[in-house]
Amino acid sequence: RPPQAACEPEIENWPHTAWSKSDTQTWAEMVTAQLCGADALLLNVHPTQAERAESFPRIDHLLRRSRPALDWLAENSPRQALPLGVGLPWRPDTAARLPNATGTLDELAADPGATADFLLGYGVPVTAGPAPVQALFGPLAHTFDDDELRALLRGGVLLDGTAAHILAERGLADLTGVRTGEPVTRSGRAEPGPYAIERVTAHAPADEGVLLSVDVQPALARLAPLPGARVLTQIQTPDGRDWGAGRCHFANALGGRVAVLAATAPAELARSDEGQRLLHTTIRFLEGDAPRLPLVSGAPHLIPHATRSGDTHRLAVVNGSADAAHPRIHLPAAPPTVRATVLAPLAHPQQAATTAAGALLELDPALPHRGWAVITW
Repeated sequence: RPPQAACEPEIENWPHTAWSKSDTQTWAEMVTAQLCGADALLLNVHPTQAERAESFPRIDHLLRRSRPALDWLAENSPRQALPLGVGLPWRPDTAARLPNATGTLDELAADPGATADFLLGYGVPVTAGPAPVQALFGPLAHTFDDDELRALLRGGVLLDGTAAHILAERGLADLTGVRTGEPVTRSGRAEPGPYAIERVTAHAPADEGVLLSVDVQPALARLAPLPGARVLTQIQTPDGRDWGAGRCHFANALGGRVAVLAATAPAELARSDEGQRLLHTTIRFLEGDAPRLPLVSGAPHLIPHATRSGDTHRLAVVNGSADAAHPRIHLPAAPPTVRATVLAPLAHPQQAATTAAGALLELDPALPHRGWAVITW
């Protein structure tokens, strides 16, 4: 957003406080808004019926316990930090550019929210702005003209099966590294579908032979890799035959790097540690010789938010799991100095120690559910 535009989100809690939303959740939403650059918070935390605020002392307690973390963030957050992450291309006139073959409103609904869910859930930060690595999933690929698509393909770009098929129809298959026909659906078949599992190949040696689930995908693109494409996984039929490539990496003639997933709904893939390692490998491939993104692992549902202000980088990681976690931060290079602070729900900020092994950092104290670890270097 431009500097002159203020951001003042409402923290909603209709109609009652603890009966509608826990104090921990309200705190988490306030901290998240503050981390994302809110200028002010508009709090809707009192009941809507006509009563006096003094009748609800518990809300005073909630606000008093929330204040230390919010004050700490206000004092330690630069005004104009630049977000870091995988870019999510999107146009304001998206609906006007989407094909509408059936004439239904559903066909006009497309946004990168599911793409963000897929990346964030695996510890990969995202940004709404342009970035060296971008992810383009689904029918959104229809909304960019050929010059815009070629510009994307000159950098690092992650495509799902639907986007790869659209680009192939536009004559750009030679730049994506795969040829693909219409995605194949499993619906309406009397027998199990033509695909059953995704098997990791020797190109991902740490997990070679591992099987991943694709049976919940609404459709898969049947990827035929071109010469020079590196196949990380193979889709197999129920009887073990290879059906098509599952994930491919390719360096194209424009100097760009492309990764293609056969999945047409990647956010619906069953998550796993192996799936996270494959995605992190793909992001590092797409970054090429200039990696700059911090990637997070160590437990399920560790959600990152990364920014840069001058030479200072900040990574905030929230624990979305009910289990306590020790986040592991995979940095592009070993940092000279690191500072870590834990913001536990409704508690005072606490400085935290980290253990470093080269470019890998691990938070020493356990990060509680809904807690944030804020790490700067």
